[in-house]
Amino acid sequence: MNTKDIIFVHGWGEDSRIWADITKRLPEYNHHFIDLGFINRESESNTGIFIPKLESAFYVTHSLGTLWVLNHIPLYKIGGLAAINGFGRFTDFVSNKTLKIMDKSLQRDMFLQMEMFWKNCNFPQNMQQIYKPILDGNVLSQGLIWLESWDRYEKLQELKAQSVPVLSLGGEDDLILPPEIMRTHWEDLGINLVMKEQAGHALPLTHPQWCAEQVKEFLDKNSIDKGDLS
Repeated sequence: MNTKDIIFVHGWGEDSRIWADITKRLPEYNHHFIDLGFINRESESNTGIFIPKLESAFYVTHSLGTLWVLNHIPLYKIGGLAAINGFGRFTDFVSNKTLKIMDKSLQRDMFLQMEMFWKNCNFPQNMQQIYKPILDGNVLSQGLIWLESWDRYEKLQELKAQSVPVLSLGGEDDLILPPEIMRTHWEDLGINLVMKEQAGHALPLTHPQWCAEQVKEFLDKNSIDKGDLS
């Protein structure tokens, strides 16, 4: 695949800061970020989601970020995909009823709901403290609707059918995406799934070195071009 650009897309209840420890381990590529708006940043104007205008790029995604890319990015613009704790259909893992309960809980006590979610994700405490004061409840609620309603599993099938390089990374202790369902979800497509022992749903934060190594190996294997470092 001929691209030197990597676009990173985070998951629900996060922002692009989750990628800091991975991107510094991939310095030879051009890094771009899509922010979905769950975390308010006063320094950024609230003009919607900015999508880098690239003809083709390699995407590295986390959780909902995978589904977002499959829903929004045309097939011809996806030069490759590394999905970390990702999926093409979230309701394979969590029922619509559970998502509706989460939304009601979010409306009742946003901080309590997010604390429960982050705990299940094994989300580091320092990131929780950064995010809590600047959460956007309306966008979080919208994200739950995305998780409930978007089904892009067939898009994964199309990527596979067109020989687009796809890698899936997961955690053996993921409470959000149970490993037995992950294996069915990805391996039924014939897509390579690599599982990390003693790891949960926050792999970019808890195991950045491992994630970077897996992505780097995958990029090299599929002849992803490196950026110009001159």
